[in-house]
Amino acid sequence: MEQPAHAGFFNHQGVLTTDTSDRDELGRLAGEHNYVSALRSAMDLAVLDKLLTENPVATIPCAKWQREPPDPFDCEEVEKIIDHARTNFAPTVANLIAFRFFSGLRTSEMVTLRWQSIDWNKMQVLIPQGGLRKQAKTNKARLVSLNSRALDALERQKEQTPDGATRQRGRGRHAPNHTQGLTDGLCGTDAWRSVG
Repeated sequence: MEQPAHAGFFNHQGVLTTDTSDRDELGRLAGEHNYVSALRSAMDLAVLDKLLTENPVATIPCAKWQREPPDPFDCEEVEKIIDHARTNFAPTVANLIAFRFFSGLRTSEMVTLRWQSIDWNKMQVLIPQGGLRKQAKTNKARLVSLNSRALDALERQKEQTPDGATRQRGRGRHAPNHTQGLTDGLCGTDAWRSVG
């Protein structure tokens, strides 16, 4: 069977020469992989439809790439960040950052956290099943054990909110620059905007 005139258009070099000047290496490789994968699928369909006798991009290898492993802060860096927050921001912001580092909670869990969810005696917090807008990642409520540093941050925050007073802005968000802050919705997303 005679190949269509456009069948010779595809070659290894042509497929891999895409404009990737504005991407970093990881993005470039991921882009190449996605491009080649989509092209390979399209050519497979052309072979099935008998428009081509063989897939001209079938032998092009996928770009090999791996995400770099996470590079978490070490203890010294964590202390510097918390000290900087204590020096330069409202106490509620420093408490939030310290709690965030030492609790290990996800952002969606921090946003929905409530004072009544904390069991001070058992040093645990109950993370509810649902969040503000969607279900939790695991779709179930879970208990998280808190270490002494996370509890210290919560205790310092309790001092900032005498008698459970709160000053709220918006839907469950709290003003971080006031001495009365994070009670019913322990995480203030405004605090994260101030730090960033």
